[in-house]
Amino acid sequence: MRFIILILSVLTFVSPAVAEEPQTSVSAEVFGQLPRIDGVQLSPDGTRMAMLQSYKGAMTLTTTGLRQGEVGTFYTIPFKEGRYNWFRWLTNDRLAASIRFPEERLYSNTTEGRLLAFEWDASEQINLVKRQRIKGYWAATSRTWISQFQDKVVSFLPDDPDHILLALDDFDNINRPDVYKVNIHDADRSRIIRSRTNIRDWRADQKGVVRLGIGFNEKGKERIMYRKSEDDGWKTIARYDLIEDDIPFTFEEFSSDPDIIYVSKLDENGRNAYYKYDLEKEEFIDQVAGSVEGDVDSVDIDEDGNLRSYYYSGVKPVTVYTDQKRKSLAAFFEKKFPGQSSRIVSSSKDKRKYIVLVSSPRNPGDYYLLDLDKKAMNWFAEKYPGLDRSKLAPMEPVTYTARDELEIPGYLSLPVGKEPKNLPTIIMPHGGPNARDHWEFDYWVQMLTTRGYAVLQMNYRGSTGFGAGFESLGD
Repeated sequence: MRFIILILSVLTFVSPAVAEEPQTSVSAEVFGQLPRIDGVQLSPDGTRMAMLQSYKGAMTLTTTGLRQGEVGTFYTIPFKEGRYNWFRWLTNDRLAASIRFPEERLYSNTTEGRLLAFEWDASEQINLVKRQRIKGYWAATSRTWISQFQDKVVSFLPDDPDHILLALDDFDNINRPDVYKVNIHDADRSRIIRSRTNIRDWRADQKGVVRLGIGFNEKGKERIMYRKSEDDGWKTIARYDLIEDDIPFTFEEFSSDPDIIYVSKLDENGRNAYYKYDLEKEEFIDQVAGSVEGDVDSVDIDEDGNLRSYYYSGVKPVTVYTDQKRKSLAAFFEKKFPGQSSRIVSSSKDKRKYIVLVSSPRNPGDYYLLDLDKKAMNWFAEKYPGLDRSKLAPMEPVTYTARDELEIPGYLSLPVGKEPKNLPTIIMPHGGPNARDHWEFDYWVQMLTTRGYAVLQMNYRGSTGFGAGFESLGD
C-alpha cells in the first residue's frame, strides 16, 4: 500500500493581462472536454480562491490570490494518479484535500482515500495520517498499516485553526473508527473517542464536540447513539432493522440548541422533508424544509446551527433562502439573470464576498465574484469557454400520459433554427438506480441537438425526486 500519492510538480504561472477571445464551436471535442473550472471556494477572509481546473485530462486543485501582488498568479498541484474527492480551506493560508485512487489491499482491489494539507502556494505539503505500527501475524508481511479511508473528517474545529477531528480505523478495529484530534501542520494526533461496537460514523456539533454515533451490524440492525455534551454519557435513541423496518429518520446536522437536531424523513405526502427533532423527548417538532413539488434534496446549515437555505428540483431547480440577506441576494440574482439558475456556492466568513454560479441548459456555468463592500459583481470564469452557446437548445419541461393514465414528467430539447416538425428524435432515459433528469446543461443532449436531433428525457416511474410513491412504482 502506498503511503501517499506522489506529487508530480507544483506549477506556478501568471495569467496574461488581457485574455484573448476564445474560438467557440460545437464540435464533439469541445463537448467531450472536462470543464475548464469547477468547485470554486473562497478563503475565510475572502482574499484568495481555490478551484478545480482541468490540466492534462484531469481536474486538479488550483489556488490564486485576489489581493494586490497576488492577482494573476496561480498555483496548481497535479497528482500522478487518483482524483480529487473534495477540498476545503482550513485557514486563510492552508487547505486540505481528499484524494481517491485505486489500490490493492490484502489481495483485493480497493478504493483508497488520503487526506493532504498544504499552504495556499502549494508549499509545506504533508499527509495528515501517519502509518500505524502493527504486531502479530500480519507483521510478518507488513510492519505498518494505514487506514483505507483517511478523509472522513468529523469536524474542522472552527475554534481551533491548528487541528481537525478525523475518524480512522485502526488495524484492530476495522470499520469501527476511533476519533482523533489531528494537527494540520505536522500530522501529530491524539485519540479523543474510542471505537464502540458497530459504530461506523461519528458526528460532531458546531463546536467540534462529538455527540452522535451511527452504526449497524452484519445482520442489518442499526442504532443511533447520542450524548448531550462531552461530559455526559452515551444513550441509544433509535434502533431499527435496515431491511424490515421503516427508517425513522436520517440525521442531517446539529442545531444551535443542544437538544435539537435536524433530520430528514418522509412527510405525510411521501416526499422527503426536513424536521427538527428533540433528542430528549425523542419526538419531531417542526418541519423546516418541504415542498409540494417533490423531495427536498439538501439543506444548508450555518456555523451557528441555523437553517440558511434548502434546495429541491421541481420542474426547475429551486433554492429557498430562509435568512433575509440571502433572500435579498436571490431576488437580485433573479432580476440580473432572468430565466437562469443562480446559486451561492461559497462565501467569506464575514458574508461580504460571495461566489455565485449562474447556469441553465444553454449556459454550462458562469462564475461571478460578488463584493458587497465594493458594491460590485464581476464575472471571472466560465466552465466551457470553447462552447458556442448561441447554438445550444433550450430545455422545455413536458408531461405525457402513460397507458395507465399516470402523468410522466420530462424534458424536450429541440435543435435551434429547425422547424419543430418531423425531426429525428433521440429517446434518452436516465440511468440509475436513484436518479432523475434535471433542468440543466447536459453535454450529451446539447451535442445531439446541435446535430439536428430532438431529445426527449423522461423521468419514468421509479425516478427519484418525486416522492416515495412515484419511486415505488418502478419496483
